[in-house]
Amino acid sequence: MPQQQSLNFLIDHAEMMVQNAAKTMHGEKILFEEAKSKLLMLVEYHADYRSRLTSPDSKALSANAWRDFYLFLSKLEEAIELQNSLVSKYQKSYEEAVSEWNHVRQRHKAFLALQKRQHAAVRQKIGKREQKETDEYAARRKQ
Repeated sequence: MPQQQSLNFLIDHAEMMVQNAAKTMHGEKILFEEAKSKLLMLVEYHADYRSRLTSPDSKALSANAWRDFYLFLSKLEEAIELQNSLVSKYQKSYEEAVSEWNHVRQRHKAFLALQKRQHAAVRQKIGKREQKETDEYAARRKQ
């Protein structure tokens, strides 16, 4: 029985690890998705301002307004580059979290398989003992 208790402890611990890894993975996914949506918003914002630059209304802009416009576009491009690097960082973190979750889940499944084998061995042992008792009882009745 101590073996069974140890196995139950390992299974409980592995289950807790799977749940923690799933929470971490979920958090990393949220960060990754938020970073992607911010990047998309920045890219759309940049495209919108780029199109304003080529619109007929932009020809009436003063030299200072043109300079400010180009300065703003360059700042947007810097923000897009920065956000791109954040997306890459969060994507890597998410992929690592998924990998860790898969690892602890496989370990949990391995412990469950061991428990299943252990239960099968116990059932087989009980079955053999019952068969032996039945055989002995039948042999005594014949005498």
